[in-house]
Amino acid sequence: MSLTEKVPDVLRSRYAFKLFAIAVLIVAVIGTVGTVMALQVSDQVTDQQLQSLENNAELEADQLARWFDGEQESIRVLSAHQGIDLDDPTLTRETLYSELEQRSEEVVSFHIAERARTQPSNGTTEPVVVSTNQTLEGDPLTATNIDWGEDTDGEEIQYAFESVNDILVSWVYLDSGNMSVAIASPTPDGEHVLIGEYEPSVRIGESTHVIEGTETVVLGGVSAYVMFEANSPNEFRPYKGQQNRTEVGSQILAREDQFAPLNGSEIADDEVRGYHSVPGEGVNWVVVKEAPRANALALTDRVQTDLTVLVGTMFLGFLLVGAVIQYGPIRSIKRLAGQADAIAEGDLSVDIEETGRIDEVGRLRRSFRNTKRYIETITRQSEALSRQEFDADVLDEEIPGRVGEAMAAMQTDLERFITEIERERERYTTLVEQSSDGVVVVQDGRCVFANDQFAEITGYDHDTLVESRLIDLVVPGDRDRVSERYDRRLEDAAPTQFEADIETRDGTRRTVELSMARIERDGEPAVLVNIRDVTERKHREQRLEVFNRVLRHNIRNQADVVKSHAEVLSDRSADQHVSQILDSADRLSVIGNRARTIDRIISREVQPSTVDLTELFGRVQAGAEPRRESVTVTTRVTGVNSLVTDEWILEAILESLVANSLRYAESTVTITAEQTAEGCVLTVEDDGPGIPPDEIAALDAGTETTLQHSRGLLGLWQLKWGVEKLAGTLTFDTAEGTTVRVVLPDWGGNDGDI
Repeated sequence: MSLTEKVPDVLRSRYAFKLFAIAVLIVAVIGTVGTVMALQVSDQVTDQQLQSLENNAELEADQLARWFDGEQESIRVLSAHQGIDLDDPTLTRETLYSELEQRSEEVVSFHIAERARTQPSNGTTEPVVVSTNQTLEGDPLTATNIDWGEDTDGEEIQYAFESVNDILVSWVYLDSGNMSVAIASPTPDGEHVLIGEYEPSVRIGESTHVIEGTETVVLGGVSAYVMFEANSPNEFRPYKGQQNRTEVGSQILAREDQFAPLNGSEIADDEVRGYHSVPGEGVNWVVVKEAPRANALALTDRVQTDLTVLVGTMFLGFLLVGAVIQYGPIRSIKRLAGQADAIAEGDLSVDIEETGRIDEVGRLRRSFRNTKRYIETITRQSEALSRQEFDADVLDEEIPGRVGEAMAAMQTDLERFITEIERERERYTTLVEQSSDGVVVVQDGRCVFANDQFAEITGYDHDTLVESRLIDLVVPGDRDRVSERYDRRLEDAAPTQFEADIETRDGTRRTVELSMARIERDGEPAVLVNIRDVTERKHREQRLEVFNRVLRHNIRNQADVVKSHAEVLSDRSADQHVSQILDSADRLSVIGNRARTIDRIISREVQPSTVDLTELFGRVQAGAEPRRESVTVTTRVTGVNSLVTDEWILEAILESLVANSLRYAESTVTITAEQTAEGCVLTVEDDGPGIPPDEIAALDAGTETTLQHSRGLLGLWQLKWGVEKLAGTLTFDTAEGTTVRVVLPDWGGNDGDI
């Protein structure tokens, strides 16, 4: 016997009775949970209100600190004002009056007093020279009631300044019935001090509040006495009548460091407090926000009341729902059971398990028993179609009516759609995957598709490229131009083509040709980018341009020299002209050798091997011939004895470096090699006149122009292209002589794959 059969028939036969029993249980559970939630929510709301009040105190403390720091800086600046001239008291007084009128109400007065003639001084006897309160002029500083206070050891703070930028802040003192504080800074003449008096209570009265009725009080960070407040008499008195009566007062008295940060909140009988220490330098004040408890915790009381009402309403609601269901939905269920029996007639009978229920739901279950088998058939056919099993036996089962027609049409459409997808996939494979160019689809700035050729160009794997930002691959100098072209393509469907430089995964810089066209992807605009690597083409064009201009320029010049001197020799014997002819011929020979070396560098595949740098430096030095016998060549190898790289290209680089230095050096050439975090650094220094700026500009531009060409017999180009071949970097410093710095990677560190 099942569990349901043990239930009395009076409940089994009437669904409303069962619903009522369940409703009573649900109401009991909700009531319990609601009570717990009411307590939890009440606590959370209370904590939030306390935190809000504490945050308000923190904000007020920060504002007070910024104001006080700003006033200190203002006094420092004002003390150096051009209008303060103690030789002209009238001008000085007018300046102070003008400044006072421009300040906020908490600024009470400005005084200029003499600095202490002797030390130590507590700042009470020095006379007031000029003041916005003229009655104090000539009186000692004690007439202002300013108290400069004591240090942590109880010693009086000295009225002394080490420099014109020093600031001296007084203790809080009572002046004319108002709590005041003074800030002092010496004047540039070194004999006087500018003093500003402030009443911070004015500023406290302008505080902002998050809870209605909140009052702001500032306590002393040592005594827990009231210092500043807006709506109470200004007098020194213990907070709430007793220093340790409140939590904030107890914490102030308990902390060992009077400047230690202090913050928190507390609930009293009639009010709620939030407090926070002022973070200003040299200030130990504590800001306290006092809010009436009725206002601060009003939301907590409201939450508790609302939750109680909600639970009661839900209970009544369940009773009402039970009554409505009894006289409404149950009758509808009976009608639905009759309709279900009609639908189940014929081949649509299904085998639904009998549970023994005798109520309306039981009748409905029996009505749908025949429908189940029909639905299962549809489900099996749908699963076969989703797996694209168009030959499955279940698809041969007939489904009557419009549903069967729809399933047949779905099968036909799905087969046709899949055929079209396969056709498009083949076309895609032909046009995209087999393309020699990189193909990327960019949407919202990110790559949503990238083919294998683009991955090969950049060196990144396919998964890394997808969802990455295309602009991040572009070198910084070209990013604005690429972004502008991308944005234009989103607005204008016309395609565009241009060149830009990208940085591959291994840090290599490549020049690519970008073709952009606007497309639609998933109903949203996107850009189709075709990327062609034209680095080698650009290099070939650059090299041809350089060779064309340099060889044409230099060979023509040297040929002219040979011709002119040969004409002279035809008229008379001249050994000097013969020497010039021979020198020019040598230069032409060097140009040819440079050209052959550069051609080998360009066409040569890098062949890494272990190079002994000391031995290589010696070989290069031995083969170099200085133009002057007075030139001394020094070599130094530090921290690196060998380097895995192409020895022949490295020797060509060094030969070009040393030859250029020896050609122009006055007395010394220094060749060094050292290991750094960047790699192996080769440096060649000479004390010559320095490489002309136009030659370095030609190298930076990467081409020779009519007005900008290299005069170094291709030596600098041999150096530039050799360094690039070894994946290194090249820099020049011509401030004093010439210093050429070459940084080369160790090809043995990554198996030669740079």
